[in-house]
Amino acid sequence: IGDYAFANNINLKNITLPNSNIYSDKTDSDGKEMLTIGLFKESGTFADGIAVTIPGGMTDVGDEMFYLANINGITLNEGVQTIGTKAFSQWNDGRVTGSSIEKLEIPDSVTQIGDSSFDYLKISSQIVLGSNLKEIGNYAFRRSITNSGVTIPSKVSEIGAGAFDNKGADDNTGITSLTFAQPGVLTTIGFDAFRANNIVSLKIPDSVSDIGMRAFSLNKNLREITLPDNNDYKIITDELFYNCAIEKLKIPNMVTQIGVSAFQGSELTDVIIESERSNLSIIGPKAFFGQANLTSFDIPKNVTQIGNDVFNGNSKLIMIDNYSNYDFVTDKKGCKIFGYATLTDCNITQEDDNSKIYFDYPKYDRKTITNMGGVTNE
Repeated sequence: IGDYAFANNINLKNITLPNSNIYSDKTDSDGKEMLTIGLFKESGTFADGIAVTIPGGMTDVGDEMFYLANINGITLNEGVQTIGTKAFSQWNDGRVTGSSIEKLEIPDSVTQIGDSSFDYLKISSQIVLGSNLKEIGNYAFRRSITNSGVTIPSKVSEIGAGAFDNKGADDNTGITSLTFAQPGVLTTIGFDAFRANNIVSLKIPDSVSDIGMRAFSLNKNLREITLPDNNDYKIITDELFYNCAIEKLKIPNMVTQIGVSAFQGSELTDVIIESERSNLSIIGPKAFFGQANLTSFDIPKNVTQIGNDVFNGNSKLIMIDNYSNYDFVTDKKGCKIFGYATLTDCNITQEDDNSKIYFDYPKYDRKTITNMGGVTNE
């Protein structure tokens, strides 16, 4: 059956495929014949929808096979191995079909889910990922999961960018719990991978070495996190936990850099850093901006750079560090590192003679500065 053989049949309601491989004239890099591309693209009426059953004899669901088809059910039988790019995707440059299925079970035989495979296809109650899954592509389940927990199988080594991104969906939708099966081999979580879901607690496996920016941002109910503790996880990327509700944080000793706005908008009361053992050297701009309940912050002795507005808006922050000889090095003239903070026992050194460090105080509640080496109360 050739490529796009039944594409654009807008009144197609029922599909029955033979329990055998369907081949096109396309082959992959290994010379393997691939399942037909775009076979039922844009098929089915918006009113009725179609239930799709993929028999186990088909090892590969081709690219765009049911792209923009109105789907009300998917059954993938054991034997299917790969799900192609946009195989069941419902998104096309702003056009969304509105298709919805109750649940999705990926059989254990599947090892790869391609980019945008289930993009914008609503899964209303449950998603189960097979135990032999190794790769989840970019945007594979973007804005798909309505109200379900997700367990990432232990053989998954990479989760693509935006794989479970829920930004733009209703606030009460998305992943409610996220678990990583152990022992696992996961090393990479792409940017925006789990953005704007409803995750409450999170333990990232120690096998992970790379987490893209914003990967867990806008999870407004996320209060507990455990970061990976290994020799390779060194950078907490920009906006990684932006606008979450994290209350307690431990920075692993091997982390060398905290990115821009990494924890901005959280609800931190306690940040744990082993100052003598920590390798932290850079704290990016606004990394801890707006922590209204944070009263102290122990900056490690290896830190050489602190960006603009790092502690701005931390109205209860009193103790900055325990190192009397510590120097703050600003990266921009006129930065407001300590806006609205009450500070004691802290040395500050300007980057050059022309730079200034500003302390913002509301006129109705002027704070005090004491024992501030190198700084005047201006």
